[in-house]
Amino acid sequence: MQAGGILLLIIFYLEEKHSYLVSKNISICTESQGACEQDYMILENTMLPVMQCSGNGGFVREDFSLERWRNESGISKNDSLRSVDVSELFEYIGLSYYLLSDRCNRSIDPYIPATKGWNSCTKLKHGLVGILRTETVVYNLAAENSYMILLTISVCLEANGNCIVTQIILDGLKIGKEVCDRSNDNEFSLAAWLDEKNIPRSTDRLPVWAEVQIKQDLRIHQFLKSESCNHTVSSNNGCGLSNIKVIPVGREDSLSCIVSTDCTSVECCVNLPILNTSVVIVFEINQCRNNLKMKIDNLTQNLKLSEVFYGESSSFGLNGIVKRK
Repeated sequence: MQAGGILLLIIFYLEEKHSYLVSKNISICTESQGACEQDYMILENTMLPVMQCSGNGGFVREDFSLERWRNESGISKNDSLRSVDVSELFEYIGLSYYLLSDRCNRSIDPYIPATKGWNSCTKLKHGLVGILRTETVVYNLAAENSYMILLTISVCLEANGNCIVTQIILDGLKIGKEVCDRSNDNEFSLAAWLDEKNIPRSTDRLPVWAEVQIKQDLRIHQFLKSESCNHTVSSNNGCGLSNIKVIPVGREDSLSCIVSTDCTSVECCVNLPILNTSVVIVFEINQCRNNLKMKIDNLTQNLKLSEVFYGESSSFGLNGIVKRK
């Protein structure tokens, strides 16, 4: 280690909160082989918001015109742009910030071999600074268990003129819905995670930054509702049948359940104290529509009653954290 000042910076991206989790430490060291004399913790697990940027805000230079830029740069309409000219143009229109250093090559894998110009590996990104524009429409074809996608890409180099390219890329392409198994146990240890974050195992409630990060690490944040249900609401057996237990005895502080008046659905609110949240778990049978619905907050699974294996145990879960059997 060399003597001098040392800056230690650790950054995580918290997708749920659209924020950065930042820790920043500065050390002053005058002995390359010894301990640092001064340490200053500037930021410790501090959540900093990510600036909202719109890729659809139009041109960075509102009146941009490729023809005018060529004239001002002394490049005639018929001259090909040199690599230095292209770099200056991309910088001028604000496109250089978004381009990959290693450009894709349509003549190599994964773009070939292709069927009708496309294969399963091709991915598209949203439009950039008014130059590249996309228009996407997605239909949910529930009866076919698939999505139908329409996608158009345009290239526009005149702020007040027509786009030079408008190409339909996907015209009603149907993509089958992937079957996701989220019932398997998550290979996760809460004790090990707390140790890694220097949080006491005996803690009753995590700091806000830790709540956000653990949900992201468990890959469940996108399925949780923004507002938790209230597990302290009194349970209710609307069905009225005495043989239906609304809630296990002695667990009133952890969950509450409501049975519908027609006896076909149960909705429970379950408390997850370590995550400082509660989740809704729903089980619903609709005989007339041949449907069995199961939900955990925003995660939904629909099954056909005619395809259910009666008498056999099945499970539905949220990455092993929340389970229903």
